[in-house]
Amino acid sequence: MCQFTVVIPTYNRSRLLDRAIASALGQSLRPGQVIVVDDGSSDDTAEVCRKHGEAIQYVFQPNAGVAAARNHGARLARHPWTAFLDSDDYWVPTHLEKIAAAIKSTSGRARFYFADMQISNGAADYTLWARTGFKLEAPFRLAEDGTDWMLLQREPCSVQCSVFNTETLLASGGFDVRFRVSEDRDLFYRLGIGGPICAVNTVGCVQTSDARQEHRLTGIMDTRSEGFWKLECLLWAGLMSRFSNLGPSHRRVMRCYLAIAHWRLARLYWRSGRIASSLIHLLQSLKTEPVFVLGFFRRGTSAGWEKTAPSAEPLPGKILSPS
Repeated sequence: MCQFTVVIPTYNRSRLLDRAIASALGQSLRPGQVIVVDDGSSDDTAEVCRKHGEAIQYVFQPNAGVAAARNHGARLARHPWTAFLDSDDYWVPTHLEKIAAAIKSTSGRARFYFADMQISNGAADYTLWARTGFKLEAPFRLAEDGTDWMLLQREPCSVQCSVFNTETLLASGGFDVRFRVSEDRDLFYRLGIGGPICAVNTVGCVQTSDARQEHRLTGIMDTRSEGFWKLECLLWAGLMSRFSNLGPSHRRVMRCYLAIAHWRLARLYWRSGRIASSLIHLLQSLKTEPVFVLGFFRRGTSAGWEKTAPSAEPLPGKILSPS
């Protein structure tokens, strides 16, 4: 049987944490280890964990962000497979059982296994795969090279629904602590591009909007902000360097994403009057993918290039720029 370690990072979410813990302990295939990593909470998180006794392992660390918290938990893992669950979300009872079946059927060849996620935002419920257009007819599918899936408009993976080979996860360095957002995307790209990954055709997790924004470990950065696009430059420049041997079509997609990030920074700097910085990033964008950038530069000129809408930045084929 597959043995799982579950890692639940949390920050000031004592009122929600119990639900997440219960969903982990209530799995039809019970995990061998459940670790709660408290990322510097000032509420009664420790008391909530204590009532579960030896069923969970409670670890406290000074506030360092979700990447550091997940890495801390992964380093304490005693089992071959590590699953992550955010403390404001919860698993369906059969999540680990369905993942374990896929692991057994594929002899554990994938670097990670991922299921679909139900998203409940108060206004409407939908699944991640439905939102991204990712479809799977079989109970699971192993991709020996996950590059095509990873370079979709939105990769169909979510940390809360994924199980990682613990040895592979640790060898990769885990989550990059430089990223306060997009740390999950960075890890999925590093493990999924050029490597075997497996999609499991089931909803494994329910993502809620129950947590207050100030208590979220991720997602506190506006995707239209300067900080976000600086991280996008860091992300795609790093991937371009790491995966220098990819084929031309995949390399072009990466170049387009990097060009978009520089383009967005150029517009932001232009609007705020930092002309020199704007020109630097405009030149970087043109240098990265000149034909693509000139195309939407021409489209935006009539309305003012600095006001070009994000939706006016399509990538090649079916792949579009991040919104």
